[in-house]
Amino acid sequence: TGSTRKADIKNVKVWFTGSNRSFNPITATQFDSTRTLLSDTMTFVGTASVGTDTNYVWLTYSIKDTAKINNIVDGEFLSYSINNLLSVPTNTNPAGYRKIVDFTIPDTIKVNVLVDTLLVPKSVKVSLGSVINKINGIGAYQFKFNFDSNRFRLDSISKNNTDSRVGALIYNMITPNRISFAWTSTQNILGNSPLLNLYFTAIDSGKSEFYVSDVLFDTSSVIIANSKSVVNKYNFGDVDINSIIQAYDGMLALRYSVGLDPLPTIDPLPWEPWRVKIASVDTSRFVTANDASLILKYVVGLISHFPKRGVVASPGYVTTEIENNEIVVRSYENLGGLNIDFFDHQSSLSAPSFVYSTDAVTEVNNQAGNYKVGMAFTESPSNGTVILRIPIQLNSNETINLSIIENTSYRNAQLNVTTGMYTNAKSTVRFYPNPTMDKINIDGLPENKTYTLQVFDMLGKLIETKSIENKGELDLSNYNVGVYIIRINDVVYRILKQ
Repeated sequence: TGSTRKADIKNVKVWFTGSNRSFNPITATQFDSTRTLLSDTMTFVGTASVGTDTNYVWLTYSIKDTAKINNIVDGEFLSYSINNLLSVPTNTNPAGYRKIVDFTIPDTIKVNVLVDTLLVPKSVKVSLGSVINKINGIGAYQFKFNFDSNRFRLDSISKNNTDSRVGALIYNMITPNRISFAWTSTQNILGNSPLLNLYFTAIDSGKSEFYVSDVLFDTSSVIIANSKSVVNKYNFGDVDINSIIQAYDGMLALRYSVGLDPLPTIDPLPWEPWRVKIASVDTSRFVTANDASLILKYVVGLISHFPKRGVVASPGYVTTEIENNEIVVRSYENLGGLNIDFFDHQSSLSAPSFVYSTDAVTEVNNQAGNYKVGMAFTESPSNGTVILRIPIQLNSNETINLSIIENTSYRNAQLNVTTGMYTNAKSTVRFYPNPTMDKINIDGLPENKTYTLQVFDMLGKLIETKSIENKGELDLSNYNVGVYIIRINDVVYRILKQ
């Protein structure tokens, strides 16, 4: 009794909670069946364990979608019978009533990604799903989509086969990590399909999240059901990303280490940063002949895994001397990879003779003013073994500047044609931080003199020229990730842009 109209009520249920005076439909016991055919007076018959103290009976209603807002629903407990003994409840009509109010279950948006782990540089589809509880659907939405641009590159946004395919969608990349979306249509959507599909490519390793924020469906706030975490990983050594580490990958690394272009149509020089990281399987930050050596050793089973980051590589070194108009290179200790890069007098150097060809793969780049040599060993030569000879044609008292990478160790050197001896190119000049992500500081040059600073890429192309005095700064923020050569007058240095 007291209800405005029975037509507002979808069904009625009676519950029993014994001596428990609180109601929870999960723990309460429903008494008899649900009634959908309603009358002014209804009888419910069932079985329950009745205690000697106060027992509690509850009446619940399900309200129709067509119910009129602010109408009243109410009821009265007239009597009960236990073992055919009719009784009247202590309180047949508890005070109060229930008013019908406008309550809609909030809509929901969810980020769906089918993978938890992704190998760089694989692609992934991010689908934005929705649960729309409004009876007539929605005609507009807006939200911000967030992702880690250091680990993912956005490739495309698609409305195909989504709820947003009809209507106008606009978006704006408001920061490198956030996209703002807005959509509207004269045709409401009900959430039967994804709202949108976004396609990304993994570009670096690590854990990151896709999530949405600031969501409105029409003018209503929305429950954000989840964020989605994805862990990107590198398959180190798989340079061509065909999911198999092969000798071919070692060849690619060796050619790249001497400045050749091994993948001109797929990834022309310089390689994408993720490919450099995949190819750099040793503890260095750039691709060397030592990486090629380790990949080849892995392929034939000489090693079962690549060195962990931060672990010092086995030592190995070479000596370089001039004997009978030839640069003679000898190997010592555990030499796995060797790179030599000549910075000057390239035209005076004849074709190299790789004397040690047993257990070694070699490559040379003497094109376009370069002279770079790479040697990858599957078995280290014995101490003192001559591994390389390079004929030279230079006048006496001239000096050859070169860099040498032995395994993962890098150094600059000079060869004197007259004495035939080499020295490490020592200098008080400092470059820091090295590696760097943007600016690098330079100091330690003798004062009262102006120096010419030149920056070259690994192909020998001149990138920048500037003048500095005893100290200065070089801004690399607009440079691609990779290794660069800095020449200050006749002294040469190598720096790494991350």
